[in-house]
Order: sequence, then structure tokens, then C-alpha cells
Amino acid sequence: MGGLPRRATFIQREIADGIPTLILDSGNLFSETPPTEAGLTQTMRKARLVLRAMERMGYQAAAIGEFDLYLGRDNLAELVQSTDIHFLSANIRKADGSPAFTPSVIIAAGGTRVGIFGLTSREVDISLMEKRAPGLWVDDPLKAASEIVPDLRKRCDLVIALTHIGYRQDRLLAEVGGGVDVIIGGRSKTWLKSPQEVGATLVTSGYFQGRAVGSLLLDLGPGHDGWAIGRRIDYLKRQIEGRRLQRGGGGDEELERELEELLSKTRYEGDMISLTSSFPDDPEIAGMIREYRLSLKEEAVGKVYEEVTDAGRDRYIGTDTCIDCHRGRVEFWKGTDHATAIESLRPLEADADPDCLPCHVTGYLQPTGYSPALPREDLLGVQCEACHGMASLHASSPKLYRLIRTPKATMCRTCHTPEQDDDFDFLRDRGLVCSE
Repeated sequence: MGGLPRRATFIQREIADGIPTLILDSGNLFSETPPTEAGLTQTMRKARLVLRAMERMGYQAAAIGEFDLYLGRDNLAELVQSTDIHFLSANIRKADGSPAFTPSVIIAAGGTRVGIFGLTSREVDISLMEKRAPGLWVDDPLKAASEIVPDLRKRCDLVIALTHIGYRQDRLLAEVGGGVDVIIGGRSKTWLKSPQEVGATLVTSGYFQGRAVGSLLLDLGPGHDGWAIGRRIDYLKRQIEGRRLQRGGGGDEELERELEELLSKTRYEGDMISLTSSFPDDPEIAGMIREYRLSLKEEAVGKVYEEVTDAGRDRYIGTDTCIDCHRGRVEFWKGTDHATAIESLRPLEADADPDCLPCHVTGYLQPTGYSPALPREDLLGVQCEACHGMASLHASSPKLYRLIRTPKATMCRTCHTPEQDDDFDFLRDRGLVCSE
């Protein structure tokens, strides 16, 4: 969600040149993990915000991902019916085999009839599907494509597949699914700097968490007979002109033949653009997110931590208690990013956002841990107990109650995921937060 304001700025710049533009997405828009039962209400609240932002940015169509299904059949239907954005899946079926959602749509763009259809991964959590989306099942995406593409091919100049099936399946679709011109894929988090030509199909990919956005420019003429990447055409033109100048008018027949062949095809330019700080936040989208996060703070969203009255039970006590016996290590920790983790959220008004807090405080929503409803100032930041465990019993009797001496890498990776920290190295980085 944090990347939406920059994405809005990028889109505004793209459409400012007046070229007819389609704004599309490959799915899993509303949640990065399967929402828990307790978190469904909050996830739906966030989903409505994301949908409003998409409408503001001008999105026309999106595929339905499996995490979208985990919102629940009724919840997803509410979102789909509340917007003019086309949410597509040709392979999510009802019990009788009929489509559960709109399979495809035809959109006119600059005089070109563009047929767009969606595909959803079959790799779903069956038990969660039975609970959240009873009566729905996911058919083979390649089979569904083979049924829908021929009809779109007859009625459209260009056929685009919005897929949430993964890069390997995308390539297989391109190889066996004749008639698909462009695949915009998702799910496998594959970084494709440029589109891949697989047979007669251009395979592109979205990227996770809005960190980057793909741009594909197609120079569509009256006919279409394959693809030609623009930079190769421009390179050949420069080479041919250079050799003519060198030879006093003579050209290079081999290069000229290649150029002639490429010019008979559809030219394309594709790129994956990282949404760095060079793209300022769109004020309206940033304002929507700020308003949402402020409302979370005002309402103190989250479960109040349970009171613990049993003196024999362990509790979070905060790093200030640890300093009595571990002064050197605590002083080292105070100079780390873990100690000030909450500070990175405050400028964004995200210090009550349940999507952000778990990795910036200690004991989030655990008994006696940090809760937005009853926030403990002594548990702000990622403190000793976040990695070594609750310490009240250890503090009372260190020899009898021992803590986790060296946390396992799996514990660190609950926050240092590839999405959040793609450069994380456990052996290297653990020394940055705790002295040995």
C-alpha cells in the first residue's frame, strides 16, 4: 500500500503524453498474506482503500488472485460489484461449472479492440477455500485459456492475458495457448526488466508490493505479424547509416534484410521501473492513506492484550530491565536500527497500522506485549525479548529460566522477508543488532 502514491505519479506521467493507455494488474491486490479470521474486517477496510486508489489512478482491469479469494466469497463480490474496474478470472467456477466472475472484457484503446481475460492459480489452500469461498473451485488455467482465446481472437485486434499463475505457467501458456499476444503475469515475483518473446507472445510480469511498475509501449499498425523490440530496430538503423557513411553510400545487405524483416512486425518497448524517491508521492493518494492510518490510531485498532495476574506466568518486561545484567549488550542494541524501528513508521502515520506494527514493536498482540489499544511505551522498537523471548521469569531467576541464546534464522525471517529485505543475510546481519 505504501507504494501507491508513487505509482499514481508514474501513471500520471505516462498518460500525460496522450498515447492511449491501458492500466492493468495481475492480481492479489488486497492482501499480501492470507488474512486471518480475526483480521478479515481490517483487511476489508484496507481493500476498500486500495480499490479507491486504483479508481483514482484509472485502472481498467485486474486479474483475481488466490489471496483475493481468501477475503471470502461475499466480501470479494462486494468489492467487485462496487467498482467499474473489471475483475477477471476465466477459470474460477461455481459448482455447476459456470464462471464465478467475469472471464473477459473488450476495451477500446486508440481505435484498437483489446480483449483482456484473467487467470487464477490453482495452487490454493483447499481448507481455506472451503471456509471462505464455498461452492467455488479453480479450473485448469491453460484449459480455460484454450476455451476463451479463440472467441476473443475473432473479435479483437489484440489479446491480453492477466494471469496470477506464475512465470513458468505463463511461459507454458505462451507456448501452447496460441492467440495470446501479451501476458501480464504475477504470483512468482519474477523480475523481468524487458518482456520475453515466447513464440508469438510477449511475456511480461508485475512486481510485488508496488516496488516497481511495468511499462509496455506497442506501436500497433493495421496488421500484426510478430514482435520487434524497438532498441534493436534503432540499433540497426544507426549501424546501417554509419556503414553507408564509411563506404560512401554503400550499405550492409545483411543488416538491411534484418531491419526490413523487423519493420514488418509490431514494434514494442518494455521496461520495469523501480518506484524510487525520484517519483514524488501523489498528494491525493498519499492523503487517502494518511487519513486511513490516522483513523487506525484514533480507534486503536487491534486486540487488547490480556491481563496476566498469575505471578508464575512469563511476561514482557522491556529492555530497561535487561540492562541490569547485560549493560554492554543493551548499550550496543541502543545504537541499532532495531532500537528505533518504530520511528520509521511515525512520519507515515503508520505506527498503528496492523500491517506494519508487528515488525516494529515487541510482542505485538501477545499477552502483556504491545497493542495499539493499550500501547506500552517500554515495548517500542524491536527489543531483546522480540528475539530471545519473554524475560520476566529469567529476570527473577536467570539460572533456572533461560532465554533463547541465539535466535534461529527462521525467527528473523518472519520480518526480514524477501519482500521487506531482499538483501538479508542471517550470518552477516545478526551481528548488526546484537553483540556476541
